[in-house]
Amino acid sequence: AWFTMKAGTADWNRLRADGYQDRVVAHGSLRWKLLMLNCANLVSSHADAPIVRPRAIARLAKPRWRFVFLQHGVIKDDLSRWLNRKSFSLFVTSTPQEHKSIVGDHTPYVYTTREVKMTGLPRFDRLRDIDLNATTAKRDLILICPTWREWLKVPNASGEYDRSVTSGFLDSDYI
Repeated sequence: AWFTMKAGTADWNRLRADGYQDRVVAHGSLRWKLLMLNCANLVSSHADAPIVRPRAIARLAKPRWRFVFLQHGVIKDDLSRWLNRKSFSLFVTSTPQEHKSIVGDHTPYVYTTREVKMTGLPRFDRLRDIDLNATTAKRDLILICPTWREWLKVPNASGEYDRSVTSGFLDSDYI
């Protein structure tokens, strides 16, 4: 597996410092193009065309990979108008209720249990392992998991969102 991202970003530097320097590839580089042209499974928490069908690759060859959608949260709203246009080899859901809302009878979604699997959120697996192996006396941390709610995030000068939250976060139901 390789991680592809913009060179020089905070995540790029962190992964390289953590020993993944051979597995972190600059997005858009020649190495990235070669890996993408030979990719069997593209795994991402983002499902839009620039990720799933990047122009730089589509100009060279038709992408042949299976796309695995590891969404980065629990779907609480109807996203069928956006998601139904996507083709997933695997679509991960997190809870029984969310899974049923995607594959259940009479939902607005076109997906079935063939491509949608309830696995939980993969990014929380390590947290669960730590919790299961910690004694009560060792449970001395509070985990803060920022939300993707637009109104609680602070846009930076480029219009992208940084890792800060608005002052409204402290007064929200997420605290």
